Amino acid sequence: MDTRFLFENVLENVTLTATDTATGYNVNNILDRRNYTKWRANTYGTKYITTADYGSLNSIANTVAIFGHNFYSVDATVTLEKYVSPVNDWEEVYVFPITKDGAIAGKFTTVNNAKQWRLKIVTTSGNIPEFSCMLLGQAAVFPFPPDSPHTDFIQTGLNESAESKTGNLLGVVNRGYETTFSLKFSFLSRTWVDAWLLNWWYPYYGRAGKPFIYIPDLDYDDEEVYLVKCADNYQFQLPKSLLSYYDSVQFDLQGIRL
Repeated sequence: MDTRFLFENVLENVTLTATDTATGYNVNNILDRRNYTKWRANTYGTKYITTADYGSLNSIANTVAIFGHNFYSVDATVTLEKYVSPVNDWEEVYVFPITKDGAIAGKFTTVNNAKQWRLKIVTTSGNIPEFSCMLLGQAAVFPFPPDSPHTDFIQTGLNESAESKTGNLLGVVNRGYETTFSLKFSFLSRTWVDAWLLNWWYPYYGRAGKPFIYIPDLDYDDEEVYLVKCADNYQFQLPKSLLSYYDSVQFDLQGIRL
């Protein structure tokens, strides 16, 4: 089982450019972590979304996630590539296995020498690709699954109903549903938690409520990708009684499946 939090996005550190862009679909929309704003190509063919040179900046990555895409419908071939100096050539890092529209995540051997990144999207006549957001970075990979028994998510219907004085149902208003997540990990090493989860909590993602990506099991389903944030009034705590371990870490999240 491969459970991951992907929260830092190296694409946010430099300028992005796109081969072409349809009016109203700026390439920077892919950085806002929203499912309702998009980048869309202006024509079909081979398209690149490319970062500027990172220079001395850190661009370490081992995980990529894209959501809000139509790659299956437009029969797109999608590849993540890196540019390494002094090799001076683009190298393939990951090829996305697209089986449906929506969301896709992928993992690869950690890359820490990329001077630039680019996403290559190839479509044929009449097929215009688009997607909402892309995150690329070094994910927190949990060393083992959550405590059992557990569910990847809990969905609650948001309904309002009214009844007559005699008990007859007058009507129901369906306001959709809420998706929540409750995960607990016991006896995580303090070394791992200090290296990964504290960086997640401080200062932008957990504590400040900034959205991030939760992938329950990247080995089993690379298209089960959630955009989540910490639940309101969530309390992050790390109880410890053994010298080299935290007793448990509990996560209460809310979000949507992408």
